[in-house]
Amino acid sequence: MHLVLTRDTYTKHETLGVLEIAGQRFQTIEPPWVPGNDPGEDGGEPGKSCVREGIYALVPHDTAKHPRTFALVNVELDVVHNPTPGKRSDVLIHSANWARELEGCIAPGQDRERDGEVWMVTHSKASLRTILSLMPWEAGHTIEIRKSTVGEQIA
Repeated sequence: MHLVLTRDTYTKHETLGVLEIAGQRFQTIEPPWVPGNDPGEDGGEPGKSCVREGIYALVPHDTAKHPRTFALVNVELDVVHNPTPGKRSDVLIHSANWARELEGCIAPGQDRERDGEVWMVTHSKASLRTILSLMPWEAGHTIEIRKSTVGEQIA
């Protein structure tokens, strides 16, 4: 299955977008872009930044903290599944409502709302359950992350 995440809003606190999968749409929240400190690193600052736009393989990921979800992998963009020196790892799609709850990952939600100075997504756990029900938990899926060509906001 091929998912498409179109980012449309960038702030100093978060990155917002719309995830499309099997004809359904979900709002997403991610950390803002933070360049990596290492020269030549393309994946953004580990644990603090969203990943670059591109096409990523989705690999089954299963830990106590994040059971039965998916990790993003694109070796050319320095994003891998297992910890590797000089690369980002464990970039997951998992539930969260605010970017501050994420360490470089992507969280889906039903809607987006302002929460003071920051944005949040709503009903993240239910949205993730729906996404996982649409995708067999196996390798072979991909996600394309891209910038919106219209309506991009910098808030």
